[in-house]
Amino acid sequence: MKFRQIINYFFGCLVGTSILFINSQPIHAQTVFTDDFSQEYQKWQDVRNTFDLWSIVNQQSDVFINTGSTLAEIIPKDEYWNSSWKNYVYELDYTYLEGADKALSFWFKDIFNWYQFHFIGNNYILSHIKNGQEVWRQDGPLVLEVGKTYHMEVHLKEGNIQFFIEGVKQFEYDDPTFENDHGRIGLKAGAGAIFPTHVQFDNIVVSLISNAFILPVTPLKQTNPSWSSIEYDTATNWATENFGIGDWGCLLTSINMILKYHNISHFVDGTEITPKTLNEWLNNQADGFIGPGLVNWSAISRLVKQIHDATGLVNLEYSRIAGDNLETATTEIQNNKPIILEIPGHFFVGNGIPEAENDLTIVDPSYDFTLLSQHQTQLLSTRLLTPSFTDLSFIHASHADTISVLITDQGGAIPPNYETYPQFISNSNRTQQSPSFVLHELAKPTTGSYRLSITSNAQLPQPYTLKLFAYNITADVSDLTYTGVAGTTEKPTILTVSFDKHSSSSITTNSSFEHLLSDIQIFSSTSKIQKKYIAFELSQLTQSAIEASVGNKPRYIQALTKSLNWYSPYISSEAKTILFERLTEIQNNL
Repeated sequence: MKFRQIINYFFGCLVGTSILFINSQPIHAQTVFTDDFSQEYQKWQDVRNTFDLWSIVNQQSDVFINTGSTLAEIIPKDEYWNSSWKNYVYELDYTYLEGADKALSFWFKDIFNWYQFHFIGNNYILSHIKNGQEVWRQDGPLVLEVGKTYHMEVHLKEGNIQFFIEGVKQFEYDDPTFENDHGRIGLKAGAGAIFPTHVQFDNIVVSLISNAFILPVTPLKQTNPSWSSIEYDTATNWATENFGIGDWGCLLTSINMILKYHNISHFVDGTEITPKTLNEWLNNQADGFIGPGLVNWSAISRLVKQIHDATGLVNLEYSRIAGDNLETATTEIQNNKPIILEIPGHFFVGNGIPEAENDLTIVDPSYDFTLLSQHQTQLLSTRLLTPSFTDLSFIHASHADTISVLITDQGGAIPPNYETYPQFISNSNRTQQSPSFVLHELAKPTTGSYRLSITSNAQLPQPYTLKLFAYNITADVSDLTYTGVAGTTEKPTILTVSFDKHSSSSITTNSSFEHLLSDIQIFSSTSKIQKKYIAFELSQLTQSAIEASVGNKPRYIQALTKSLNWYSPYISSEAKTILFERLTEIQNNL
């Protein structure tokens, strides 16, 4: 390849690729054909029976036509061209030396089917010839000076034709008659009534146009020394070793990348958002982490809303698409919105569509993988943070997997947009995972009452803590986190959320003396209350409390508390904890 070719092609690829990348367009891929004619016409064949008009002059292809009504055209030989090369960038140096009829051909199938640029006078004609007939034509002004060498590029993609001189686009057209009319490049010249025609060609380069579509997500690594050793969440409380962001911060870092993509780079106070500072912010929020190491997506929406109110930057609305279907992810990326992908225990950013089918390009905060398929495991979900200025309302609940929770509306039906799923994260070398929590998400709930039915998976009453947050339409949060006693299938504990879409929300429980009576009976039958007469006395006292007036019920709480303390040696510590917790709930409800 000659020096001019090296400089022009290398510079052109750098500049062109950079522009295409920033604008999220298809990317130029590998170079598949080049010729600087140092081997003369080894790679070319004649298609017009005029090869004698072609020669090599100063290592350039030279065609000289000295007769009228003559066409000269050459195309790459079969052994140098692959029919799978359909969409490509065709580059060359073009020097017009003499004559009125100048041409350049491309997507050449045979002498009856081809495209060409025809340079006549101070104009161009772009033609599509199909079955020997011109089926489409465009024309316009274009001046080529005699003796001047021009670096030309023709970008060809499924009927879209773009023409550049010295890197500057001259015109672009979409051919409506294009129907899989791909073909080879061609070097061409002709002479009609005016001759001779004399043209030189050099530095031929053909590069495939990739179908890859990549969004410019700035890569971040959770293992960056600036934050990798900082404790992630409260990992020392739930991990056995390796407590840093570098070990557990895949989702934290992925969210940071999405925020940066949307130009959300600083908190309201001007502090830069990094995995370190985002981790600190989440730890300082009641709703920041909603389980061991589990980031609350709604807290992220709330943070972005705060930044939006202060700066005018976009809001981001969270949603989750379960399953391994890539359709949603592909659509979002095509709409210039990167997404976060979840595989078992790990999160990373999806930012592009590669040429290979059923795959995505990724920016992984932990691994050096660039494709989803390299993880060789099932995609569990696609998480979206979508630009929005509308409804950010949400109900979020999370709990350990020792209890079951079902959310229904005031009519007893499962509300729209409700989903529940287990969640955990793994450390970076996959030797540990966080305790699994169950998450419940209800997006855009309507104002009204929602019933949370809470039962113990062991079919024994047991204490629980339910992280519960309600967000109104502007992402203002009501912390409704509740600690109580989970009931049984026959007598579940019920929490009622009074949700207000435009204000704060509240919670009540149905925990009652009837629940306490059921708890005593279960603990007696399972010998957690060791003496039958103790269970009988507690049951009798509880039944009296049920029948007592509202004003007298607090006296029975005091009496039951004293009895539990008196009989403490004969009641298991687990049962005592639950019975005392139940009494506290009942007292709070009075």
